[in-house]
Amino acid sequence: MTGFGPSRNPEAKKPALKKQVRIDVDLLFREALRHQHNGYLINAETAYEKIIKSGYLQSAVFLNLADICQETGRLRKAISHCKQAVSLSPNLFDASMKLGALYKDIGDLDQSRNEIMRALSIEPNSPHALLNIMSVYRLDDIPGLRSHALDLISRNSDIIDDLNFVEFVSSLGAGFCEDVLQSSDNSVASREA
Repeated sequence: MTGFGPSRNPEAKKPALKKQVRIDVDLLFREALRHQHNGYLINAETAYEKIIKSGYLQSAVFLNLADICQETGRLRKAISHCKQAVSLSPNLFDASMKLGALYKDIGDLDQSRNEIMRALSIEPNSPHALLNIMSVYRLDDIPGLRSHALDLISRNSDIIDDLNFVEFVSSLGAGFCEDVLQSSDNSVASREA
């Protein structure tokens, strides 16, 4: 039976509720970011937690919570938030790099290495990831890292101007630096020919 009263069909209200929840989440996120940028970390954390409780799961929320927890010295909680970000967005470079850094901070170098290597597989051209892997590498990683660096130069000789890359290369030894510079010169010469 139809009439002029409110709809008895709860499904009819869902699109309007979804839109309202989305607007509320956007407002909360902007509020959380504002608090975080102004240094009101407790307020920011509360706003991010409200977003999560609303059922809206996004990697940016978890990464920002990880930043707050890291800044306030709660490293294990930061790791937990970072893991959630990675599970939501497995190909997110920043999440893997942050997780690697957090593991390093608590002294778990194997997990740190694994996460930084994952980040390097996501963004193989990242000098930042290369530099960070040097603090947690294993000896059997060296040949692959050298090969990766030479390959990177052959694809983009301008990489030698990146200070992170220069620091990475210098950490592999003087002989390797000479190989890299020679490879860079060869790469430039082949492009000019």
